[in-house]
Amino acid sequence: MGIVVEFVQPTLWQSPNGSFRIAVWGSFVILGTFISYIFLRTVYSRHKLPKSVSPFEYLVVPVAAGLVGSKLHSLIDKGLWTLPNGFADIKTSGMYWQGGMALGVIVFLTFVKFTTTEPLARISDITMPTIPLGYGVGKLGCFFSGDGCYGEPTSLPWGMSFPNALIPTRQFVHPVPLYEFILAWICAWILWKRSEQWTPATYRPWDNTLWTFILVSITRFFIEFVRSHRLVVAGLLTSFQMNCLLAIIGSLLIRMYLAKFVWIRSFDSKKSN
Repeated sequence: MGIVVEFVQPTLWQSPNGSFRIAVWGSFVILGTFISYIFLRTVYSRHKLPKSVSPFEYLVVPVAAGLVGSKLHSLIDKGLWTLPNGFADIKTSGMYWQGGMALGVIVFLTFVKFTTTEPLARISDITMPTIPLGYGVGKLGCFFSGDGCYGEPTSLPWGMSFPNALIPTRQFVHPVPLYEFILAWICAWILWKRSEQWTPATYRPWDNTLWTFILVSITRFFIEFVRSHRLVVAGLLTSFQMNCLLAIIGSLLIRMYLAKFVWIRSFDSKKSN
């Protein structure tokens, strides 16, 4: 026996005539951005970053880029480049987190490079926990709106059905957005704790950034086993899992290179001084 979740619905509030409404998912995006801003403002102050490193700008710019990237990834994956139905295709195509993360990170690093003289790696390593932090809140938005990103049917006692959701289902399914929220915040906590334990002698540039890609990719790789996405890689993996494997392998290879040619030299230099 599962849980029937009747309160899940796409609209938080709408006017009596229906001409204006506040969407649940969009509200959680705003909430996630606000929580991430409070976090960034706190950690930037704790790490004594200069005022030129603006937590507001360094958050809002990549968030906007991430939303665009997630939509583009979805359109590409579904072959909707030509948009045969115009704006309707953009509205209904969904959003893919991997494209959003990729474009968001690229725009963030570029923006930081041209707006401060602080070391790019240090800013990136301190900021990266906001990715799983904000993503987790966004997944709560997916859950409370019932946007269809739940998992496969299950007989587990915490399986849920969503009769009033944006994409309703009366089957008991895995509440995947809740899984992702929990795992994302665990990742954010790990990354934050790592940054809090740095000392001048132990800090390794880009390490926290690479661990961000590794951790979020590992969690999404395993989440896909309870999702209903199509298996496209040798009939074994989804396209999301393949992207996760590439991100994990690429990040580990970069870490190996940095450990052999960059971090060890930095450590020897500090030791000799």
